[in-house]
Amino acid sequence: MGNVIKSVIDRISDASGEKPDSQQPRATDFRRSENGIETTFTRQNTVDHQRSAVTSFRSQAPRTTSSHGSDSAAVKASINQVGKTPNIVFPTPFDDIYTKSELQILLAKAQHFVRTRRHTMSQLNYFYRDKARAYYDDILRNKNNIMQVYRKDFHGDPKSPINGRLMGLFMSVNVEYRTYQPVYKSVYGERRLLLDPEKKYRQCPNLYFTDFYCVHKPHYVTLVMTRPGSDADNFCQLYLIKLDWKDNDFLIRRHLPYFDSTTYYVMTCGLWIEVFFTEDMNISEETKLTGPIFDVEMIGFRSGGSVGLRKNLNCDVCNLE
Repeated sequence: MGNVIKSVIDRISDASGEKPDSQQPRATDFRRSENGIETTFTRQNTVDHQRSAVTSFRSQAPRTTSSHGSDSAAVKASINQVGKTPNIVFPTPFDDIYTKSELQILLAKAQHFVRTRRHTMSQLNYFYRDKARAYYDDILRNKNNIMQVYRKDFHGDPKSPINGRLMGLFMSVNVEYRTYQPVYKSVYGERRLLLDPEKKYRQCPNLYFTDFYCVHKPHYVTLVMTRPGSDADNFCQLYLIKLDWKDNDFLIRRHLPYFDSTTYYVMTCGLWIEVFFTEDMNISEETKLTGPIFDVEMIGFRSGGSVGLRKNLNCDVCNLE
């Protein structure tokens, strides 16, 4: 495994002309004291990109200055104004997030997890979104059938670049091994909305890798789908790893021009794959293609509140250190 990670680092260095982090000139950004131990964090190799992103974001955003002279109020106010103001919060040089090089190593670990286990690509007929009955009832009665994007919580790896910064809606893609149907039971809610994969692809065709983590025993991979040219896509180009729909270890799209048909496949190897879709969805339009929302059996309830369930930092499979 060590050789796999080292080879990834070498390829990154060769492609970018940069030295690995261990050989880079380093600058101290801040210190944090935890359990009586002072830890120094450095992010020299991302400072220029982050400053550029923040400058670009601020130049485009309508600025509202609070009585304290900051624009934080404008950012907070934008959360529920989808399409009116930018909803992306770019990292600062002081945020402790993965660099692209580190994220590439995390991706290599996820690929190693898949390739060293018995696995197969199973046909995927639907994406789907499981939520509580009250959630869908509220949207149908009070929000004109529109599922609005919300800010990503801190579920998963605490250093994932999208935590607290990107807006979207989670979709599930895992299927039953023998039937290729969405898994029969849900941990997210008792009502299920089926989503047409090709429609979602045409709305958000760019695919990115952002996280590999575990909570207790199961391992998860988080992918992000974005619309080209959107604020979300600009963010992902800066901070995430772009994947090829035709060639990756998690979610595949295969188009056959001769037959004018498209088929989707998802990896089945005990890995849970979740997709963060960065555009609003209209329930009425979705159900025209896939049928009405229906009940599914609940098993437990996976929730970490408004913060989210944190990654197991003691796992040697999905942690960098």
